[in-house]
Amino acid sequence: MPPKATSVTTSLSCVTSDTQYTRAIHASDSERKVSAERLFMNLDTPIQYLKGVGPKLSKLLATKDIRTVRDALFFLPRDYQDRSKIRAIASLKRDEQALIRGTVVRHGYIPLRGRRGGILAAVLDDGTGRISMKWFHFNRAYFDSKFELKPSLLAFGNVQAYGAKLEMIHPDIEWDAEEEGLARAGGIFPIYSGSEGLTQQFLRKIIRQAVDLGAPALTEELPEYVRRTFKLVPLREAVMNLHAPRAEASVEALRAYQTPEQKRLIFDELFRFEWIVGRRRLSLRRELSKPYSSGGAEAPLAEIQKKLPFELTGGQTAAVRRIFEDLASDKPMNRLLQGDVGCGKTLVAFCAALPVIAAGGQAALLAPTEILVEQHRANAENFLSGLASLPIRVASLTGSTSKTAREGILRGLAAGDIHLLIGTHALLEDPVVFRELGFAIIDEQHRFGVDQRMRLRAKGRNPHVLSLTATPIPRTLAITAFGDLDVTTIRELPKGRPEIFTKIYRDSQRETALTRIAAELKKGRQAYVIYPLVEESEKIDLANAVSGAEELASGALTGFRVGLLHGRMKPAEKSAVMDAFKRGEIKAIVSTTVVEVGMDVPNATILLIEHSERFGLSQLHQLRGRIGRGTERSYCLLMTDWASDVAYERLKAMEETRDGFRLAELDLEIRGPGEFLGTRQSGELRFRFADLIRDRELLIQARDAAFDLLKTDPDLVKPEHRGLRDYMERAGHLQQKRFETA
Repeated sequence: MPPKATSVTTSLSCVTSDTQYTRAIHASDSERKVSAERLFMNLDTPIQYLKGVGPKLSKLLATKDIRTVRDALFFLPRDYQDRSKIRAIASLKRDEQALIRGTVVRHGYIPLRGRRGGILAAVLDDGTGRISMKWFHFNRAYFDSKFELKPSLLAFGNVQAYGAKLEMIHPDIEWDAEEEGLARAGGIFPIYSGSEGLTQQFLRKIIRQAVDLGAPALTEELPEYVRRTFKLVPLREAVMNLHAPRAEASVEALRAYQTPEQKRLIFDELFRFEWIVGRRRLSLRRELSKPYSSGGAEAPLAEIQKKLPFELTGGQTAAVRRIFEDLASDKPMNRLLQGDVGCGKTLVAFCAALPVIAAGGQAALLAPTEILVEQHRANAENFLSGLASLPIRVASLTGSTSKTAREGILRGLAAGDIHLLIGTHALLEDPVVFRELGFAIIDEQHRFGVDQRMRLRAKGRNPHVLSLTATPIPRTLAITAFGDLDVTTIRELPKGRPEIFTKIYRDSQRETALTRIAAELKKGRQAYVIYPLVEESEKIDLANAVSGAEELASGALTGFRVGLLHGRMKPAEKSAVMDAFKRGEIKAIVSTTVVEVGMDVPNATILLIEHSERFGLSQLHQLRGRIGRGTERSYCLLMTDWASDVAYERLKAMEETRDGFRLAELDLEIRGPGEFLGTRQSGELRFRFADLIRDRELLIQARDAAFDLLKTDPDLVKPEHRGLRDYMERAGHLQQKRFETA
């Protein structure tokens, strides 16, 4: 059993010497092993059993995903500070970080209205000058007992100016510097992602213990031949040196993720991910699905094309034919269909379902919102209903579907009478049973997690899967994030789409922008006004949709009916507002990003986005896709009070191009893949160390190495792959059936 932990109060009284921290981490392996054996600790020991943690603080650490000794080892610093030189107070300048050493000559408390106890202030003197140190959060009794002794200490922090005097706010301090042997500087210090109750000193203390106890037990997960091929440092060395960089380390290199130690962990992360993606693809290609010939789809496809008021683009036609080829194979299709806003992906998906339905199978379309489900249902009925060559019954299922209607849909599905079911997550529930689900469509696929996508596939016997995304994905990211998918891209837009003019407006130009909206409404057009929040936030000073709708209705858009739409409304309320907007009864709809997908109102010609700098480029492009769906020229107004040149340059890109692929590339560089793809939900691409833009070269190397391994030992049964196998079993990635090596 692990030893009983002693819980302590988190305060500066529990701070240990950070120089001792560095020395401890670089202790010999034999010293660590003796300590670890004595304490009966291992990598999976709960963090609460480390000295100074206990149950209460372990809950705080869990918010940082630190639950075990192993977790602490890989909770790497978010930044580093160079404390290699002690500065004279007289040499300090504002807006710089510095390490200083001196004696506390006095301290006291500054009253502050609304803050009990006021502000703690202490003056530090080093013989060359004096500087004030201030704390807003402190233990008064503790600091009084320390400061009364007029201690010598080290302080590190940002130098700020208060009038003509310099000060440090909440500096990191080390007590009794001379007695602790800290008269010399401390080198490069790690800075962790902390929070209230988790100070830097406390985190360093706990992680120092974890490294002391856990480093000897770290084993190599990467095959040794891979490590040698790419000249990667040992794992243990990488972890130790990242928590306590050597004196010769460069802060600039550490911050740029360019050190050999960081390269090792980045490679590990990319290698493991590519192995998982590659094995999933291998597993899928070993499965069998029912093939569906396109022969029975030709007549209904011709009927659909005659019903359309436009011709299919070359991209749409090519995509349909490519999917028909996939469906004719006994290997399960797993294809991603991507294309810019308005390129007609949904119509392609409906046409692609024809071979399955013609052969007696069923299709399902999973969409993220009820708004989108209803839009798809209306379009499906418009395109697919009334075909003489192939009667097709379409139904929709959401959380707001009535009990009576739900029961009828479930009976129709089980009997095979419903050919296409369109639904939200409600489609994934256990009572939903298909007679023969042969084709699964996932719209806005990045909104769904792996588990949800697998639950949909489980509704049939290895059904063919088509995923849709209106967020164009750069090729590098597509093959990395979706290595188990084939990718088809539609780049053309239907002929006749009007031009959309995009313009940035400062808040000071608001009246001009609103006048432009009113002018469009007077022409009989309709408008969208998008806000990032539903209600006011105390933390973020943004306008909100609720008050915005009220202000517009009583101000700039007086005389026009203004509607409100947001995600917290009940389904029936949202449907009523949407229907009124589609009928033209509501002239301007004020909404959150719930309209990002799903609203198709050709008469809407103008869109205003409040606080546009708060959105990613891909999301702005999605929102812009709500207009320009008719024949009239349309306008996108980006309202902002930008705080930086970077924000302005991003919005300028919206002004200059409608190319969703170009905007997607920029968005990827700015926001990173996790946010870009929405993969925080899916559990994929949550890279802790890697960056797909910065680390492209390592990505290619890791992918090649992982795929080479899959060719020779997909089940990791060889002795040299034992470490990697242990990791994959621990992470749950080796539960699929075994493969014969190629």
